[in-house]
This record gives sequence, C-alpha cells and structure tokens, in this order.
Amino acid sequence: MGGLGVLVVCVSYIGAALWLSLKMIRPRWGKVIAIIVFALLPTADGYYGRIKLKQMCVEEGGLKIYKTVEGVEGFDIGQLGPTPEWLTKSGYRFVEGRRLGGGTMRLSLKPDGKILEEIDLDPRELKSRYRFEFPGGRFGAGYIRATDLIRDLQTNEILSRYVNIGYEGGWAERFLAGFSDAGSGFAGACQEGDDQFDIVKFITGTLKPAK
Repeated sequence: MGGLGVLVVCVSYIGAALWLSLKMIRPRWGKVIAIIVFALLPTADGYYGRIKLKQMCVEEGGLKIYKTVEGVEGFDIGQLGPTPEWLTKSGYRFVEGRRLGGGTMRLSLKPDGKILEEIDLDPRELKSRYRFEFPGGRFGAGYIRATDLIRDLQTNEILSRYVNIGYEGGWAERFLAGFSDAGSGFAGACQEGDDQFDIVKFITGTLKPAK
C-alpha cells in the first residue's frame, strides 16, 4: 500500500508539472524555467541539507574526551540498565542504573567473584559520582542528533561526549518515506557502519577502572 501511495504521488506531481509547464505557459523560455523549478522543488533542500550535515559533522560530530579519571570503582549507566559484563569484563567493582521495568539497582562484585544484586534502591543510596547519559532527538529540518556523554555528578562537568548527527533528507524524501514501513528517511549521518559508537570503549576510555 505504501509503494502504491508513493507511485500515485510521484505520477501526480510529474503530470501536474508537465501540464503546467507545457500547456499553461506559452513562451519557450518560460517552459524551460518552469521545468527547472519543478525539478528543483523536491530536491533543492535535500542537496543543501547534505552540505549542512557535513559542516555540522566537522563542527560537532565524533568523540571528544575532555578529561579522563583514573581508579574509578563504578558508575551509573542510567536508563541502559546495569549488566554483569561491566564487572566481569570491563573491570569495575560496581555499576548502578535503572533496571528493566523501572526501579534503581546496583550490581557489585564480591570478593569471591560472585555478583551481588541490589534492587529498588532509594536514589539517596546510590554512590556513583559519574553517570552515562544519552540526551538527543530531532532538532528540525530532518536532522537528528544522538548524544552520549559522561557527567561528573559532583561538579556537573561533562568529561566526554560523542555526537552523531543523522539526516532524514529533504522535505520530499521525508514525505515519501512516510508511506514506508520505516516512517522516516535516511540520507546520511556523521558516522555509519563500523565507525559508529562503541559504548564500552567510550566509558572505559573516560573512566579508567580501578586496578
């Protein structure tokens, strides 16, 4: 059904453009200008948008570590939720955050190597000084900014930040994408494929686990 909708819209647009350009406009030069205008209407902002995306990627995109901290015992991973791998593989002694279904929890590595799980903690019981956060979202004209950062909760200082900006395309691309199952277009991003975010390297590169 989505493909049929796209076909109808495209055929209708092309038909209207040809009718206005060839039938309604008399001078030949006027026909040429009209065809050029109709050709640019669905695509011009998309070309500009891609140029602007490259500029924003240079200015804002990528990983920036402003400060590293040595000997960190643990941290708050926020909405992502604590998992044992942060203790068994990354070397932290505890990790806190939101558990699936709500509620605050903490995983701690015991001296015997087993993991202690504490759930539904009072927020005042949390002991993390550092927290992983991921604010972001759409900010107009088809752009989406995904931001990951690590914050020092005592000073409110941002220790590191990773930014990836995606572009959904010009207005025509976004309109036509609305007929698809995805519901949104994709015309590029600062980082794609293997260049995308690695949360483990990001966190351990900023918060060095205690020996």
